[in-house]
Amino acid sequence: MSLLAGFDMVTEFSLAALLRLIKSQVTLAGIIVNAPFEFDLTVAAGGLDGSVHVIVDDLTLNLNSDDSATLTFKFSNSSILGTTPALTITALDGSFTVKTPLGLVALGQNLMAPGANLGAATVNVAFSQAAQSKLSAGLGGTAISPAQFTSLAQSALSTLVLQQGIVPLGKGFKVVTGSTGALSPLQYERLELHCIVGSPTSQALGLFGILLVSHHSHGNAALKTAPALTAAHDVAVSISPDAFHSLVFCPAMASSLGASVSGLPKSCANAGELETQGVSLTKIADSFTSGHVDIDGEFEKSGFCYDASGTFHGELTFTVSGTTLTPSLALDQPEVDVSIPWYCGPASGFAIGVTALVGAAVVNAIAQGIADDYAEGAVDSILGKSVPSQSVSGITGVSFDQAAATSEGLTLNGLASIPMPPGTAKGLTLTGSVTTSDQSQVSSGNYTAILPLCPPKVFPYTEYAQLQTASYQAVPRLLGLPITLDWWILAGDGVTKVSLTGAAGTIPFPSQTFFALPLPAGNYVNDAMVHLTYAKSGSMLSLTNVPSEGTFTFALYAKATDPVGNVAEILVPGTSVMFEGNIVTIGGGYQDYAAQCMATFGKLMHRFRPHADLTFTPWVPVNYPSPDTLISYIRTIVASGDIRADEALAHAKLAHGSSFYRALFSPEAKDVGLRPKGISASDFEK
Repeated sequence: MSLLAGFDMVTEFSLAALLRLIKSQVTLAGIIVNAPFEFDLTVAAGGLDGSVHVIVDDLTLNLNSDDSATLTFKFSNSSILGTTPALTITALDGSFTVKTPLGLVALGQNLMAPGANLGAATVNVAFSQAAQSKLSAGLGGTAISPAQFTSLAQSALSTLVLQQGIVPLGKGFKVVTGSTGALSPLQYERLELHCIVGSPTSQALGLFGILLVSHHSHGNAALKTAPALTAAHDVAVSISPDAFHSLVFCPAMASSLGASVSGLPKSCANAGELETQGVSLTKIADSFTSGHVDIDGEFEKSGFCYDASGTFHGELTFTVSGTTLTPSLALDQPEVDVSIPWYCGPASGFAIGVTALVGAAVVNAIAQGIADDYAEGAVDSILGKSVPSQSVSGITGVSFDQAAATSEGLTLNGLASIPMPPGTAKGLTLTGSVTTSDQSQVSSGNYTAILPLCPPKVFPYTEYAQLQTASYQAVPRLLGLPITLDWWILAGDGVTKVSLTGAAGTIPFPSQTFFALPLPAGNYVNDAMVHLTYAKSGSMLSLTNVPSEGTFTFALYAKATDPVGNVAEILVPGTSVMFEGNIVTIGGGYQDYAAQCMATFGKLMHRFRPHADLTFTPWVPVNYPSPDTLISYIRTIVASGDIRADEALAHAKLAHGSSFYRALFSPEAKDVGLRPKGISASDFEK
């Protein structure tokens, strides 16, 4: 196997890393393909009009030698719901495959990224033997055979997949043809993408890059027949000896020796020799071999009464941890030949001095230069540590833990951290709201408001009775269709459970109810009997109140059971529903007046009665605040002990209206121990 197949740099992604990348970036029917997931497929052809609800349990990946990828989606507990002809076939399982070409995608000027061309994919659907038997039984008596249905489903799924078009996998790499590349930041002169398929269990996606302009026509990816990835690693990055020499070794030498690359001797340049600290360096070269990089050099030095020349040899090895590559140079004793005239005396002292000078001035500079440039330049650039836009195809967290040098180049192996979207779990959600269908005036008049620290002021008010309907839909997750639903409510007393049986009906239950008058606090009635009329339609439930029974709240629950017995239900505290059968609107600028007075009172209360354990809230603006914001305000007022606390709470309720009620009966209120019995400060249990 060729390590680099004639290229300057090869980056490999393991099958597992590539699958995680796909699961985090590819969608199907608008759903991210991080299994388990579900989607609906419309089938309207060949005399069939209906839908298929597909639940995907698992997703696997295989790479092919023709530079394509095959994604296998395994599904189960899936259903066919037909309207024409009317049919329901449940608990179907099997798989479908998507074979998509892989290649480089242009993201912008000089920017290329790996991508999957789903617009040119081929799709195949296969049902299990058990599912085929269910299809035969379910389609019996219709004009559609199981084979025809499979073909229709495959055609509909193909249309869905082809609509995805080309999907980039990552942020991309800079590629500038005709310009010498670089390692920091990473820039290629030419880049190719190919699948490396050594065997069914040895596969990787490879980015084959040219860095040196002189190598533009080099490289044949077919020569790389197996990945360089080692066991349990996600990413491998290999660099050729030539690229290492030109982009790492020689620039490091020039920087360390205070020279330009062109001013270096062979093998980096042809300047002849380089004077450094009294030594003439005539050669400096690197060569890769098994386990290390050989560093060889030649030098000369002359002076009064002597001429010296010599060679040195070292072996450079690498260790890597995280994003730091550390070189280590083991230096042999330099060989020095010193020529001294007879009249100058013994040569030993000169030889020792030259040897020390070579070791300090040349060899140490080599090791330090490579450490600084290669570790911080090449590795950080590959990782995108300092330049996120140059990350390894979207993988921004790679930790290398293995480095290996061979005669073909240097390879780093590491683990990749690819953020994954949150998974989906079986469950049930209620979505809906309460709307007002009719409003009638009950009374009107004038109200004299007496707010803390403000003079009395008269405001007009109007009382209304409201007919309202609550409409909620049960939305299952990862359950087979159709579902069977059980609905019930838990009354406002937190004890009484009332089941909603049958398709429609009316239920009575006890509840604490609220009436807007008398102002400002209104009237609370405990254990009043209220009534709801309900109707079910599929997954929908509608509930209607009796306006004269006032305002009250309760918790709505549902349980869904699918055809194979999977169950999901709404858990405590349920979905809070509030009917406002009786409300009052107050005009004349009351909102602004109350806000001014209450804010002044709150600040004064905080000044003279501070409570370190409470978050100070002088006033909550009337703009549909969150329950916890109002709860914090209520707790501040209740805990103050101020004789005007009742007035403050009453006017807060009048100003905020339904928002105040929702806060009182929210799960957040129960969490902090608020149990309203009325509206005065003394009516709150803590």
